[in-house]
Amino acid sequence: MGDVITTIIKCANGETITLTHDTSLPRPYSRGNLLEGSRGIWSEDKDGVFIEGVSKANGEWEHWQPMEEIYERFEHPLWQEFRQEGVKGGHGGMEWLVLRGFIEAVKKGTQTPIDVYDTAAWMAITPLSEDSCHMGGMPVAIPDFTDGKWIDPRPIVRSKYCLDAFCEECF
Repeated sequence: MGDVITTIIKCANGETITLTHDTSLPRPYSRGNLLEGSRGIWSEDKDGVFIEGVSKANGEWEHWQPMEEIYERFEHPLWQEFRQEGVKGGHGGMEWLVLRGFIEAVKKGTQTPIDVYDTAAWMAITPLSEDSCHMGGMPVAIPDFTDGKWIDPRPIVRSKYCLDAFCEECF
């Protein structure tokens, strides 16, 4: 207990994902979600966003824009619908939406939004991180559970729960 584990994942196209696992240190609750890209940043803890060319300038420096100010322009229609119906489930409704997307795909006989390959890759991170720790922090390769099929993916199954493309016609 008291361990803090930082895992750095280097993706095939050069992106980097940093995961920090800390469940026992005495501090306020925070999932610490932070998403950074070349033209913007979102912070769950700050409940704010900065999008280059969109966020308001504050003198020389740009500043965090409250999420509420950005929802009207950028919120995904799935979340708009979900908020209108009333958020269901824990973690702000994320579990309900993931399960709903899975159930609807199974009912229609289409591909689920999160497939078995995504699930296997996500679940592998913990034991691979443990392996890295046991080897003094050495890099550990993530197995390619698709056997290279991710390089030339199958056609996108369009639905309102699609994670590969925005499907405006589904709303």
